[in-house]
Amino acid sequence: MEKDDSSRQSDKVDDFPLEGLADEISSHPLAGRIHEIARAKGIELNDLGAIRQVLDGLSSEEETDPRLVFLLGMFVERILHHEEIASMQEDTETDVSGH
Repeated sequence: MEKDDSSRQSDKVDDFPLEGLADEISSHPLAGRIHEIARAKGIELNDLGAIRQVLDGLSSEEETDPRLVFLLGMFVERILHHEEIASMQEDTETDVSGH
């Protein structure tokens, strides 16, 4: 039985290595604001779930700089794009090996 898209996406997120993500956030000009929001909400910026929490927090703040939402949205998009490519490569390798 095949998993639905949300389960499949959750599995992908859990498997994705996020080593470079913290560095990318830290080096961004708006990093201070990102970390400030994360701290205020008790969020550790170390995984995709944390970024989603920050995005939720940003959307509920009236004074939020829209560039922050865009930046974090781009991080999420980059991660998901990487996961799609990795999944396609796995599927191709499976097809070629016959397993």
